[in-house]
Amino acid sequence: PRGDGMPPHQIRHATITSELELLVPAIRDFRRTIFLGHCPPYDTPLDRAGLDGRMVDHVPLDVHIGSIAVRRFLEEHQPAMSLHGHVHESRTLTGRWNMWLGKTFAVSAANETPALALVRLDPEQPSQATLELI
Repeated sequence: PRGDGMPPHQIRHATITSELELLVPAIRDFRRTIFLGHCPPYDTPLDRAGLDGRMVDHVPLDVHIGSIAVRRFLEEHQPAMSLHGHVHESRTLTGRWNMWLGKTFAVSAANETPALALVRLDPEQPSQATLELI
């Protein structure tokens, strides 16, 4: 078993949903929580990939490659902020690097240029966040 006592067969069958739900009992106040997850929420400006026109077995690929489980978790629990990466081209394709998902301010620092993306934010004033490429 791993450190938390979970047997190996359960680890093999874990899902993002089941792993996220393990966090819920430990969080007293989601309104003061900052969620950090590599994968952005599904079907948002933060998860848009450059898959236009690509097909697998004659079926078009979904251009949104974020996590449905992450989106459901954010919608249900509404943490104050949610920080992401993963889909490097999303900002170029959508022109967006942040968004509101209900009461959750979601940010992606993913960047497809050689520059480092620096997000400056204050949890007390999320809409004042800035993105700087250095």
